[in-house]
Formats: sequence, C-alpha cells, structure tokens
Amino acid sequence: MGTKMYKLVVLDLDGTLLTTDKKITDRTKKVIWHLAAQGVIIALASGRTMSGIRGVIDELSLKSESLYVIACNGAQVWSESTQHFIANQCLSVDDVRFIRQWGRLIGMACYTQHAGELVVEDNRDIPLNARRYSRLGIHVTTDTLLLNMPAPKVMFIEDQFSIDLLAQQVPADIIKRYQCVRSEPHYYEVMAMGVNKGEACRILAAYLGIASVNILALGNELNDCEMLRYAGKGIAMGNASEVVQRCADDITASNDEEGVAKAITRFCLN
Repeated sequence: MGTKMYKLVVLDLDGTLLTTDKKITDRTKKVIWHLAAQGVIIALASGRTMSGIRGVIDELSLKSESLYVIACNGAQVWSESTQHFIANQCLSVDDVRFIRQWGRLIGMACYTQHAGELVVEDNRDIPLNARRYSRLGIHVTTDTLLLNMPAPKVMFIEDQFSIDLLAQQVPADIIKRYQCVRSEPHYYEVMAMGVNKGEACRILAAYLGIASVNILALGNELNDCEMLRYAGKGIAMGNASEVVQRCADDITASNDEEGVAKAITRFCLN
C-alpha cells in the first residue's frame, strides 16, 4: 500500500520520531519530506504541550498546510496553517484543584504547565522530583489562581518505582472522573474524561475528511494505544513494550534504528 492508501501519517515524538538523545535523523527527515511532497498530511502526536512540540515543528520545516499537531495526549488538536485549535479540551479550575488535593493526600507534587515552565504548589512536605526527569524550569508558587488555572493536563513526575505504585493505586473517584495515562516511565498524566490520542485522531480525521482506514500511526508508549487501534495501520516501535505492541498491526525497528523512516518507506513509499 503506497501514498494513495495513506493520506494521514500520525507520529508520536518521544521514543518514536525522536531518538533517545532527542534527535531526528537526517534519513527520517528526508523520508517525511518526501511523504509530505506527495500530499500526505503529517500529524505530530505527543503528551507534550504545544510549546514543547514547537522545536520539532521548526526542525521538520514542513509547509504549514501539511502539518497538524495533537498535543497533551489528545487534549489539543492544532492546525499549523490556520494557527488555531481544532479542539482544545481543558480541565476546569475545579478539576485542577481536585487533582491537586489528591496529590497532597498521597504526598506527590502535581504539575501544570504555564509559559514554558512547570507550575507546582509551594509545599515543603512534598519533594519536587521533576527536576530529575524534566528539562523544563519549575515555578514554585502559592498563587492559587496560577496553580488552579484551566489546563489540558495535570502531571505527576517521579521516579519509575513511584509512578508504578501510583498507576496501581489510583482511586475509583479519579478513574471514573478523568482520563489517566502513563505517557513515559516517569510521567503519569490526568486529562478530561475521553481525552486520548485516538479520539484526537478521530477529530482530526473528521476535520480533514479522511477515513480511519487511510491513516497510518506510529507510537511506543501506553498513551499511544488508542491511536494505534484507531488508525487503519497502527505500527508499534521496536522499543515499545509488549502491551503496546499487542495494540498494533505491525512492528518496526526501534527509535534509535530509524524505525519511523523504515515504516514509512515500507508502507507508504514502496
């Protein structure tokens, strides 16, 4: 199946498009440029916020009409050509406040993001371990307006063992009320109910008038599973866990072995 089959290619970033050292290889860029030149639309899908994705957008240097972005695990769908959100589903002030209260109860810091920084409550009883796992600056504050602003997601950023425990002990009132996902080994994220990359793909596909059978998606983490299932062809990276690979139709090489370039060449350009 070539480019006539796939009209939209959706790429996760960390662990998929990006290598372990957060690079895009020259070969991968050339393959993506070739694909876009043939009229295929590219969507970048990430747990990152828009500001965290902007560097990747700039590096790819695609024409704006060829590029869309799914940010914050699907809470936001962005059109690069119109510079507007197609969808933007945020947690309310009450939601953010409720999740922060849960964080205090379990002794874990809750982070939102504002102006390119992680925003966290000033609480001396709770350690701020995000410094070990995030490149973003941390804004520690007691400003309740800033802490509880509407946000596309709330994050817990801890060591892998702590996130393992958290994922196993989320209370029923959180699970029933919100969409929770582990986006990376050190990240556990909470969004509005129904928010995920698969639903964001459906919204984008409807906007573009593209059927799911004409979508190819690549990912490696648990937050990619709905997207891999929704796409006509879902491809898991070689570095993905067995759980994620079982969600996919096929498996490519790892992110450090140019798995994205190999999959696009195999399914779209041959």
